[in-house]
Amino acid sequence: MGLLSLVPRPRPFEELVGAHRDAEVLGAACDVWRANARLLSLIDTVDAAGSFGDDGHGSTRAWVQAVLNCSAADAARLVAAMRVLRDLPTLAEENECGGIGPSQLTVLAQVRKNPRCRDRLGEFDVLLTDLARTLCFDDFHRVCSRLVAMLDPDGTHRDHAAAHERRGVSASIVGTDFRLEAHGGVVAGAEMIEILDRFTDAEFEADWAELVAAHGPNPPAALLRRTHQQRRFDALRKLFDVAAAVTEPVGERESKVDFVIDPATFEETLRRMVGLPVDEPDVASLMSRVSQTGSGVPVDPVEIVVAAIMGRVRRVVVDGAGVVVDAGRRRRFFTANLAEIVRTLQTRCSWPGCNRAARRSQLDHATPWTHGCGATSAANANILCGHHNRRKNGGFRTWRDADGHWH
Repeated sequence: MGLLSLVPRPRPFEELVGAHRDAEVLGAACDVWRANARLLSLIDTVDAAGSFGDDGHGSTRAWVQAVLNCSAADAARLVAAMRVLRDLPTLAEENECGGIGPSQLTVLAQVRKNPRCRDRLGEFDVLLTDLARTLCFDDFHRVCSRLVAMLDPDGTHRDHAAAHERRGVSASIVGTDFRLEAHGGVVAGAEMIEILDRFTDAEFEADWAELVAAHGPNPPAALLRRTHQQRRFDALRKLFDVAAAVTEPVGERESKVDFVIDPATFEETLRRMVGLPVDEPDVASLMSRVSQTGSGVPVDPVEIVVAAIMGRVRRVVVDGAGVVVDAGRRRRFFTANLAEIVRTLQTRCSWPGCNRAARRSQLDHATPWTHGCGATSAANANILCGHHNRRKNGGFRTWRDADGHWH
């Protein structure tokens, strides 16, 4: 009894803070993921044996839906995740240990749905397992999109072309509501979002100036007279007003969207476009492959090659970790200065869990300038939103590892 009394009792969760609190939550999540791995293993066994037919079910999905009393969508998600783990044994081992979350499995299931990717997915088993463990979800999702584009460039081009062909807008009045919905290709969409965001930022600046005038410096943001969605609608209305004020037709204009593409993808795409043979893509080059807008939206490489031919581009050289090592004079297309180039390559605040766009964030010295060795250079540049830039100086530090990931 006396010895037992010396064993420290675990602290209540309510008393935990910081890393101890986060570790407790992550541990609980890992328990759930391990249980999910066990469930997927059992489903795999039934699927391999075809024993779902014992109860008269026509498929594994129907059996899962009946046994678990879940929706057809949830049953399909479980079966798709099971088949991903069957094709990726290294990932399956990590999943059994609770190291892979369901979000990553869902993304990989989408990759596996592509017939041209399915047969080759096993080649990337070790790499995808490592990336699923180490990358934040958004970056992992982006890498998987690159993998699909690399393994099935024709299919990627067809998908983007089909999205453009299906473009359309519907506008209607429903009761007391006005509803506007648009859909189309990502290149045009990314440019439209960029313009709308700029107008929205102008609306916020107007609201903030009004608030400061009424309440003095550093007023609580909760007192802003409009919500973000209200400012966004008013910005769209102002866009229409500006367009209506234009008396001359809008002609050709310079694109407002930056594009990022690696040299290998650019060359391969260009060779395909002119009918030249292209070598099989190198598995090891996956992490260096990129074809996206400056805000990180995946783009058909064909669109970027066409833009490069028709527009003006600035040569930007990056190393394997994504650090800018040289930004040459403008050749075609890009007109960005150093800050804009860094924001193009790092699309959001680097603080884990913060998705604030780089365009609305601040360019920060990773090694502080005040330390005497924090150079104002691309290699020392980091993107942090205003809140986390201030927070960083309260006992935190940021650094980039050899793979280009921020911590």
